[in-house]
Amino acid sequence: MNCIVCGAELHGNQRMYCSKACQSRAMYAKRRTPGREYCKYCDAKLESKSAKRMFCGDPCKQNYYYWERRMKGCIKVLREVIEPREITPTTVYLVHKYAAEGMPAGVIAHTLERCMEDVGKALEQPIAAAQSALIQEYFVRYKPRKATE
Repeated sequence: MNCIVCGAELHGNQRMYCSKACQSRAMYAKRRTPGREYCKYCDAKLESKSAKRMFCGDPCKQNYYYWERRMKGCIKVLREVIEPREITPTTVYLVHKYAAEGMPAGVIAHTLERCMEDVGKALEQPIAAAQSALIQEYFVRYKPRKATE
């Protein structure tokens, strides 16, 4: 067997690295690996480039794990399986309503069982003045659910 860093032959009890220096290089390279670009829950762009960072903040982290426990991992499956569909006027209205209330795009997509592409297209389409008035009349600020033990 050979060292996975430099390719030198391994001797005795050495399993992956030929020396402490190669082990240190490998660990440093692992730490320097760029992390996620987008929040795992709401798909917002992350400011931190840490390899360990997965969420944009505690509310997203708590909501993600709350829903993951509640739905037993269905969030990931739903995001991967959903294909773009026809955008109906009802979809456009609901997407605009949820966005006005402050709901993140990823949550809107999950709530409506739509892909992120559909949510983006629906937000690009204008809504009627009457629909806009209804949104303002029945406005409710979006509050993420707190994770329960």
